[in-house]
Amino acid sequence: MKVLKSLENFLLKSDSWIFIVYLLVASHLEVQMHDEMLIEDYLDNILLLFAIFSPLLFLEFFKSKFSDLSKNKFTLHLSYFGIQAIYLVIINLLNTSLYNTPLFSLPEEILVLVSVYWILIAIGLHVFKIYRGRFKWVKKIRYINLNKALILSLLLIAGLMALLIISDYDNFTRNRIVDAGIDYKIVMKRFPLFLSIWLQVFIAYMAGFFFYYLNANFLIPKLLRQRGILFYIFGGLGTIFIFYPLMGTILKYLPLHQTVPILLPSENYQVMDPINGAVVFGIMIVSIPLVLTLDWFKQNNEIVQLEKQNIETELDLLKQQINPHFFFNTLNNLYAMSLAKSDQTSEVVMQLSELMRYVIYRGKEEKVTLEEELKYIEDYISLQQIRLHQKLDLAIYKNISNKDLTLAPLLLIILVENAFKHGIEPAEGSAHLIIDIKADENTFFFQCSNTYEEETSKNGIGLENLKRRLEILYPEQHQLSLIKEDKQFIAQLKINFA
Repeated sequence: MKVLKSLENFLLKSDSWIFIVYLLVASHLEVQMHDEMLIEDYLDNILLLFAIFSPLLFLEFFKSKFSDLSKNKFTLHLSYFGIQAIYLVIINLLNTSLYNTPLFSLPEEILVLVSVYWILIAIGLHVFKIYRGRFKWVKKIRYINLNKALILSLLLIAGLMALLIISDYDNFTRNRIVDAGIDYKIVMKRFPLFLSIWLQVFIAYMAGFFFYYLNANFLIPKLLRQRGILFYIFGGLGTIFIFYPLMGTILKYLPLHQTVPILLPSENYQVMDPINGAVVFGIMIVSIPLVLTLDWFKQNNEIVQLEKQNIETELDLLKQQINPHFFFNTLNNLYAMSLAKSDQTSEVVMQLSELMRYVIYRGKEEKVTLEEELKYIEDYISLQQIRLHQKLDLAIYKNISNKDLTLAPLLLIILVENAFKHGIEPAEGSAHLIIDIKADENTFFFQCSNTYEEETSKNGIGLENLKRRLEILYPEQHQLSLIKEDKQFIAQLKINFA
């Protein structure tokens, strides 16, 4: 599972794998130019290209790390592309000018092409990441459904077929093999004919799509799911034998089929040829696992969304339980101070309002910065120190290398509240509270150790809520340890963000 998780993070967060795929494609295409296309040559190309481009792969892999070195984005991007361009120029110069013989066992023009396309891919990825959210059509593509995607694909394929046919129309009309090349001059000269052929080929493809559509949107969801396999078989046979003669007749009388019989699967003028029915039957059979698989993914996605909504609802309820708990403790403290007519009452009211502002507004957020959360904890401790009667030995140690680290709000305060409620407040003499905080790029560590009285060792709702929130927010990413020893309570929380 860890391997799959690491692979998932690599594919989602890194761009370097795109360049790895690109080098594999380049290695494969170079082999296609040989008279003998041997796997040994393919493997040699892979080793050679990966060796040549390893510095640039290293740069791609650690690009996110380097971004912290410069606050100026323009300088960073200029350096990123500049380093790549300089390196590629150097290796190509070395390959062509060293001792008048190539340095690498790779044709010079191949290395030049691979280098040029490397830069183009790097620029293309950069531009795509900047502008992908700014165009409405890009967002719409994400939500295009399967039927529209299939129709669009068939339209493009039909256009390609029309380009090939019109580029070698003479051979086509003689029923010969058409050259696999496109002559755009001929296409422009015969543009109306090109559009006509495109439309007719597309109609032929849509005839096949018609049977897939009926199967996917009526036969499988209605007959198969609701009435069973027997009714589905007869419904499918009825669909085939009613509609395939009708579709075949339409295709038979299209002008392109009159020129060369290619629009019917049987490639003749006989609509009732068994091959035509067999192709339709094949479309129906092949579409069954496709439709069932897509339905499964759709249902699974709906289940995941429901689970996510339930988790979000549960988190909201847990937060609502935390806030009244905090209000109750703090207002109790303020009430006691007002009875004693303390001069610090107004100061406490002001600090309380700041704390409440954080709880009410920032507590709604999914994430807050570590700096905000720690400021909240320090304000809370300051408020508690004002009202305490006994001496408190307080020490807070911070070792934070990543100031931009974010985490869920109101997690850490529960451990501090617990320290005051069950340890410091009931202490007969002096009490201590030591907080140790460490944070780097991927890991956060929080330790709270305090005076502990055995008779007050009950765990309240706060710790139970904390455990549940951690299970929901950071599954298999956190460790919470609660240790009681020598009249001391130690709470340790570690979260791994990698």
